[in-house]
Amino acid sequence: MEISARGLVIGETKLGDNKKYIRVLTDEYGTLSVIVHGASGIKSKHLAAVRPFTLSSFVLTKKRDSYTLKEASVVKSFFNLGSDPKMLALASYIVSAAGYVSAEGEDMSALLSLTLNSLYALSESKKPHELVKAAFELKCASVIGFAPALIACSKCGADIAGGSYMHIYNGDCVCENCKNKVTYPEYEVTYKLTASVTAAMRYIVYSDIKKIFSFTVPDDELEILSEICEKFLSAHIETAFPALKVYKEL
Repeated sequence: MEISARGLVIGETKLGDNKKYIRVLTDEYGTLSVIVHGASGIKSKHLAAVRPFTLSSFVLTKKRDSYTLKEASVVKSFFNLGSDPKMLALASYIVSAAGYVSAEGEDMSALLSLTLNSLYALSESKKPHELVKAAFELKCASVIGFAPALIACSKCGADIAGGSYMHIYNGDCVCENCKNKVTYPEYEVTYKLTASVTAAMRYIVYSDIKKIFSFTVPDDELEILSEICEKFLSAHIETAFPALKVYKEL
């Protein structure tokens, strides 16, 4: 049985001198593990199409639950991500997180679109890396069903555009008047959201994926936005990524 798929190569594992597994995030089939024969030879016709950070069109042979590459062609390569170690580390974190939250056999078109737009923003735009990181993290959480409630106070219903207190694990916000009226478990983490951070987070959650980087936030608040979005995603997927640690250390 053959299937055609469009997907981003998000990882690889070498198996000997001329064979490897690649992980491909596709829109229609979710994340697939694909065996690639003749992957390392300099004359391999598939060499460019099966590299990490490459969007390609694939023809795969499926036998039971195993996929083998038959044909592949490059659609878009993000090869220039490797020109800067910090940018590469952030890109590696993004694809690692996308791969972690994706699943085989499910529609992952929104997640693929988010990942591709994030890599494009890193490699082609002049957006600050921390802005791209924050937007990816919060939108990723939203795509997989963990969008925070950013419109009104969860206690009294008041508009929180002017600022609030956000609970990372619960995902809700409370206004200044209600912050001491709600009791949460000891493990709950609370962040104070300014008006600018609230506006940025609202934009990320409720805007189209293709437009999520079209916002600004004051430089002195970008770091806190990035921290909140990182903590929010981490709290809901409950894992850590080595690439994120490398990014922070660079």
